Amino acid sequence: MNHEIKSATVFCSAASTYEPHVKLMQELGRFLVKNHWTLVFGGGSLGLMGTVLRSVKDAGGNVRGIITGKLLNVELPNPEIYKDGELEIVETMNVRKHKLFEYGDIVIIGPGGWGTVDEFSEMAVGIQIGDVKRKPMIFLNADGFWEPLKKQIATMVDAQTLDETKLDFIGFADTIDAILPTIEKVQAQIKASDAIVPEV
Repeated sequence: MNHEIKSATVFCSAASTYEPHVKLMQELGRFLVKNHWTLVFGGGSLGLMGTVLRSVKDAGGNVRGIITGKLLNVELPNPEIYKDGELEIVETMNVRKHKLFEYGDIVIIGPGGWGTVDEFSEMAVGIQIGDVKRKPMIFLNADGFWEPLKKQIATMVDAQTLDETKLDFIGFADTIDAILPTIEKVQAQIKASDAIVPEV
């Protein structure tokens, strides 16, 4: 199934310089290049966002950044890091996010803050209501960073505030090596859901 993947949207922090997470995102960048996947991301060169960008470019990979004009001078102090055609400047955050949702064949979510939570939450809602194409959304759960989210999802399912059938596109990978098998598992879940014929 993975031969169908040509690009991966990555959501992660534009602020953090926490060393274990920096090393993780460097490894993720090399992983993307190894699999011949274009990095699709928010376009900034700071924090973990910049780390994965530099890792991909250092390994000779392809990148596609999307950033707003307002954030250009905030998140991208060194625009010369891009070659022609690698960076797209858009007017609003809403446009930026929806291009990020659209361009990636899969989504990988690294350690992040409010912006990252906003991005994956809006995408999950878009998938649920049918505005965004269903695709694997993989949380990179190294050192248990997203473990509280996993528990909260279980709590919401138990409380019946979240329908378990709306989770087929979600996966958690504890290591970089676990990303591919997690994607395959999620792809199988999505395929199984697509095969279910609703009752009339």
